[in-house]
Amino acid sequence: DSRSTARPRTLSPHMAAPGRVIALLDHWRPERYPTTRLYERHFLGLVHIVTGDLFPACLNVTDEHGGIACRLHYRDSYPGEGHLYSVGKVMLSLAASGSPKKKRSKGPGWLRTLARRASGKLETASGVLLMHMDFFVDPARLRRRRADFVWRLGPGLPGEAWQKSAPPRAVPARPGVATFAGHSRVPPRLLVSDLAALRAGRDELFWRERCFREDGRSGAGERAAAPWFGFDSWRRGMRASHQLHNATALLGRYRQSAPSLDGAWAAVGAGTVCAGWSDLYYVPMRLAAAFGDLMHLYFWQRVFHEVAVPSILHILSGGSREEEVLDGCFGCCCCDLEPAIDPALVLGKQECAHRVDLRDARARSFMRAALLRG
Repeated sequence: DSRSTARPRTLSPHMAAPGRVIALLDHWRPERYPTTRLYERHFLGLVHIVTGDLFPACLNVTDEHGGIACRLHYRDSYPGEGHLYSVGKVMLSLAASGSPKKKRSKGPGWLRTLARRASGKLETASGVLLMHMDFFVDPARLRRRRADFVWRLGPGLPGEAWQKSAPPRAVPARPGVATFAGHSRVPPRLLVSDLAALRAGRDELFWRERCFREDGRSGAGERAAAPWFGFDSWRRGMRASHQLHNATALLGRYRQSAPSLDGAWAAVGAGTVCAGWSDLYYVPMRLAAAFGDLMHLYFWQRVFHEVAVPSILHILSGGSREEEVLDGCFGCCCCDLEPAIDPALVLGKQECAHRVDLRDARARSFMRAALLRG
């Protein structure tokens, strides 16, 4: 079973309703917006995370409901950190917005806009779904998921063979299955040409281990984390783990709203660090404040986001006991479809997929039709 849960699925009435989910769309681009705006038909509201150079353009977007919710992306010279700070701030603001004592008229502009577009129903939100703007999600299929659990993606980060490839020209990753695109990016983009073979070969291409402990008992150890999660990020994540374990006052703040956290602290105290594909994840609203605080802790420790986010989700799910794993998503962190493949043939069969090239008219046409249904 792809889902890790503490209780049988049939006992829970807490299934996800997209109309109670707030979606955060990261990496806003003006050319993507005419398509992705249709998610607002399904979700409670949309917040767009926007870099500084595009922020004025986002603020100038208007439709029949007025302006859209644009949140400035904090930029840091250290890769991946700005995500932690920006999303952490959004989570803390959304958590506070559900309080009857909170006066939204004094909140940040993006929150006031979100509340207006959501007709003031933010207090009904069950959780927050973050996804890159080039992620396709079928909102109807999310109803199969539990709204009271965290959600994370399955394996989708480059394995050891992939990481060492970085070719100056296009070379086959697995003949007839996928090709490493020829450019200087590390890791290189993976161009997918055979979908069935890609699924069959995921063990070769992606890291399977997710969390490891400094005592090495997980079986993953440093070998799994060190190459891709560079910038010494796994060591920084370990330091944050120990800091959390020792901050009893900080931990005490979360136990009242999330008693299940108690079971996670033993693993954290032993020096647990996780890593994984983090272009989509979901946090229940009851955990939004804790998630925001932890994002800022990992931010100040300068931890790469694909180490920080999985580690935080592991903590908040009671040591990964209360989570949903979306391991049926097509693609990976750095995957592209070969141009010859019609995106509709892939997207129509998936709960979610990444990356979707919205410059391709075929992809736009499919997504618009899919999101206009229902």
